[in-house]
Amino acid sequence: MQKYFLLMAGDNYYPGPGTYNWIDTYSSYDEALSKVSIIDHKRVITKGNKKGQQELMYQSYKINDKNYDWFEIINLQDWIKL
Repeated sequence: MQKYFLLMAGDNYYPGPGTYNWIDTYSSYDEALSKVSIIDHKRVITKGNKKGQQELMYQSYKINDKNYDWFEIINLQDWIKL
């Protein structure tokens, strides 16, 4: 089975050079997505009518026990002629 779904991830806003951000290729989009764990970073609101409630500040992603700021899954079939 061909693995046409490329999982990429990085530690800062801009991708690194060349293949630096490539993680691995997978047989399906869902298989690639299953490798990503979403980590919510929240804070507790201390003032106003929502005091005591949690607010989502940002998300990070864990892949292969490493944290990343972003990820993307690319279907390589969109880029090659089969």
